[in-house]
Order: sequence, then structure tokens, then C-alpha cells
Amino acid sequence: MAIRVSCQCGKQILVPDKYAGRMGTCKACGAVVHIPPAGTHARKPPAIPKIDGRAAPSNLQHDVGAPVPRASSSGSTDKSKAALMACPDCGAAVSRLAPNCPACGRPFKKARRGCLRSCLLFVGLPFVALILLAMIGSLLDPDGGNSRPSGMIPEVSKFLESHPEFGRPIHARRAQNWVKGKRQRIEFMSGRILEFYELNGQVMTVWESSPDRERVIVWGESYKPEPFVPVDRPALSDLPAYKILYVVEPMKGGKTGDVLMPSLSRSTPTVERESIARRITALEGWVEIRLYSTEEAYEANYSASFAEQHPNAMRTGFLGVISDGQFIPGEIFYP
Repeated sequence: MAIRVSCQCGKQILVPDKYAGRMGTCKACGAVVHIPPAGTHARKPPAIPKIDGRAAPSNLQHDVGAPVPRASSSGSTDKSKAALMACPDCGAAVSRLAPNCPACGRPFKKARRGCLRSCLLFVGLPFVALILLAMIGSLLDPDGGNSRPSGMIPEVSKFLESHPEFGRPIHARRAQNWVKGKRQRIEFMSGRILEFYELNGQVMTVWESSPDRERVIVWGESYKPEPFVPVDRPALSDLPAYKILYVVEPMKGGKTGDVLMPSLSRSTPTVERESIARRITALEGWVEIRLYSTEEAYEANYSASFAEQHPNAMRTGFLGVISDGQFIPGEIFYP
């Protein structure tokens, strides 16, 4: 059987018998109500007394709609006290979950929202300030103060200052120097990667790698291939016979050669191919070498129409290349 309890706000509350003799809070106004023993009539609780025109504090509040637990044998009511707070206006003890003070009517929701807003502002304002400072800095100094990446060759740096059309460099890496000049690869903010060739204190040529792995001159002088007569080299004790198909010295930076060695194939171990390529490079005094096992692969490397007619020529006959001091197997380019 339920016990009917009347709150001072006029709300009638039905409470189960098991809460008889205890205290709880009114869900409507948050005020403390006394639940009488079973079998007795509930009486309306007296109004909260006033002291100097203000409501006296109450220490009997608990969670809204939940009975206040009985004190333990030691008289502790820590849980009840932890659920209470003092009203800033009248000092009454009010449930922390109450929307307003039952004594003076002060609302609490706005105060909580204000606290949350203050916390968000305190945390968010520094980030907003950093973003604004970064934006202002980029507007005032769009090119980063003409700063240059470390490791850039002085001649290349001076060249880029007088050629702003290349954009802003962000990374510089030294390439293997040719016999008569220096080379450097530079990555730009636009995403382009260009190679600069410097000779006698001046930038002579600027290359960009095309999608088909061929270097295209984007600035400077070009070179015209000279006629070349293939040369057969006899076998040595530590080197098989080979044929020099073509030799060129681009911009006087050092010779590069194309070599045919039919005794090798893609099945030849990479280590052996690299050793032979480096041996020939040293004997001929070259800076780069391209090694083939068939003349069809050589023709396909220099003729797009021939490569279309023989799509597998480079895949089967290109053995590898030494460029910038590194040996790259043909399988990397044509698997």
C-alpha cells in the first residue's frame, strides 16, 4: 500500500511503504518532504523559516524524487551531503540536480550553461588565436621570407632568386656530380621535382622527369646527339665480351653509355649484373650506363614506335642502369 505525501508546493506524492519514516525530495519543486510512518496521515510540511528575510539553510535535500538514505550506525550521511549544494542567493541546501532553489526560486540551469561556456572559451580561444596568427603570417610573408632549404648549392639558390617562375623550393638533395659539373635535385611547393646542372658557377640546364621516366629539359641549353659507331669489346678475365651501342656526353657533364651484353639475361642475379655494370663504367670512364641483353631492348628504349611494335622488348632485354651512383635493376622499370 502506498503512502500519500503532500508537498508545500501542493503536489501530492504517492510513496511505497518501504520508504515510511524517511525523507525524500519533491520532483516538482525539489523541496524536502517527510514520509510519515505507515498507517499515519501525512501532514503538509511547514514552510522554510526565514531569517532576516532569507530562508534558513536546510540540510535534508537529496536527489530529485529519491528518498534520503538512513544514517548509518555511525550517524554518517556522506552520500546525502555529497548530493547537496548551497543556494548562492539564500544559502538553502538544495539538491545538485534541482532545476531551481525551492526556497527562493533561483534557477541553476543558466549557471551551469555559463560554466560550460566559460570552459569552452577557455580551451578554444588559444586554438583560434593560433590559427589566426598563422593566417596573418602567411598573408604578410607568403613566400616564407624567401627562405631556402638547407644543402642547396649557392649557384642554384642564386639562380632561383632570379627565376621566381619555378616557385618556392622546400627540399634540396645533392645528386651525383658529373665529371665536369654539379647536379642537384630540388622539390618545390607545387610538387615538381627538378634537376639542376651547374657548370663553372652557372646553371646550364634544368630537367624534369616525364611520366615515361625520360628527362625533359625545361630550361637551358640542349645537346644534339652526335653520330656514333658501335664498338665491340673483347672479353677479359673477369668480364664477358660486350658491345658499346652508343655514348654521349650531355652538356659536358660526363659520358653515359648504352651497352649490349648477350651473355646476360633477366635470370642473371642482380648482384652479378651490378658488378659487371660497375666494371664497365670504370673501364670506359663513364658516369652512367644502361645495360641490355638484346638490341631490341635498346631500340625500344629510344624509339616509341618501336616500343609499341615490340611491347616486351624492354621487359625481357633491359638489365638495369647505373644512375647517380646507384644500380637499379630493369625489373624496377619494366617488371
